[in-house]
Amino acid sequence: MTGVYGYKDNNHNVTALHKLENLLNELLKEGAQQLLAQAIEAEVNPCSILFT
Repeated sequence: MTGVYGYKDNNHNVTALHKLENLLNELLKEGAQQLLAQAIEAEVNPCSILFT
């Protein structure tokens, strides 16, 4: 059976691609969380110096 673009459907490739997509999403999520934490820390540090 062929897929939309004339290629044979292959569940293994679809599963592998889905796993890769999940891994990339997780890496992006972790990177975004780290950047957000750094940005918050950069904003809070100067304020904390004023109040110590």
